[in-house]
Amino acid sequence: MSLKKLSFEEALELESESLITIYDFYPDSSELDYHPRAKEWFQNYADIRFKFRQHNPADVSNMLNCDYRIEVPMAYEPETDTHSWKYLFAKRTDDLKKFEQYHSKGQFVYVLTNEAYPGFVKIGKAVNPLRRVAQINGAGVVSEWKLRYSLPVENDYLLEHSVHEYLVNYRRTSDQGSSREFFEVTLEKAIEVIELLGFQMKTGDANYY
Repeated sequence: MSLKKLSFEEALELESESLITIYDFYPDSSELDYHPRAKEWFQNYADIRFKFRQHNPADVSNMLNCDYRIEVPMAYEPETDTHSWKYLFAKRTDDLKKFEQYHSKGQFVYVLTNEAYPGFVKIGKAVNPLRRVAQINGAGVVSEWKLRYSLPVENDYLLEHSVHEYLVNYRRTSDQGSSREFFEVTLEKAIEVIELLGFQMKTGDANYY
């Protein structure tokens, strides 16, 4: 991991603005009183470890791929006339959201755009939209599709079908095979329709990219 350094004060400020999530990778039960939020930072890491409990700790840390290392000054030790340090780690909230979605087993209806197809969107369904767009772009496309929006829902098949039916008059053919998922509408219009028809199906907040 290539980590940027943060002072403890900077980290606390970013956390207070919900811009980062802090993890304590190496908790010592005797040190959890170094800050009122110390147990929460330990729990953040414990939750990740539990989610990926089939992996060893080093693999989990690498998968999480934190953005920052935080230097925490500990108490002065008069016996050795030294100051000790503790290191915490943090991940940006926007990156964490992508990480959680990438490893999610939920269901999503998503919208893609492509600079080669101005005015068009691709509306589809996937267990994992980030993996799905990687698959689409890995098929030798000249201009890559970009994931712009996804909504977690109870029944992605039903919502995708409902959205496609709602936009049937805007469906267009493409040079990438099936035309079923291509529509000549704006990104904003596609999102509006998904939000409208998926209001009672959604299982969480929409994701914007």
